[in-house]
Amino acid sequence: MDAPTVNIKDMTEQKTRDPKEVAIAYFRNFETGSKEDSWAAKYVQELVSDEPQDGWTMVLQLVKSAPSKDALAYVAEATLEDLLKNHGSDLIDKVESESKANDRFRCTLSNVWLTDSDEIFPRFKALRKKYGFDKADPFDSLTDDMFR
Repeated sequence: MDAPTVNIKDMTEQKTRDPKEVAIAYFRNFETGSKEDSWAAKYVQELVSDEPQDGWTMVLQLVKSAPSKDALAYVAEATLEDLLKNHGSDLIDKVESESKANDRFRCTLSNVWLTDSDEIFPRFKALRKKYGFDKADPFDSLTDDMFR
């Protein structure tokens, strides 16, 4: 089934965008490079930069909606990592909680790279150790069947 086409003008005029529709366009842009859907990546980046709580909600939708292992890695590297670098201290409690409850989120988090200059690094490092990210890559256990 083809994903519904989102009218960019309509989406731009809305103050609140439906995270499911944003995710559809975000991944379509990721997979095809569609210029028509480039607004979604820009919108997600704005949320991650300027609206951490909405950015968090969007990240969770992207993690849930990712159509492939590569798409999930893209969410980690292009979105979740930026969110944590910019607003990690506001969100680390949620990250720890979500890591306990959500395997897919935990796999996504394993592809995030923070450094000791990042404010939340000690807690992030503790998560990496707790879930064994430093010894094994959870992405190795993902199969294409998990994305159907």
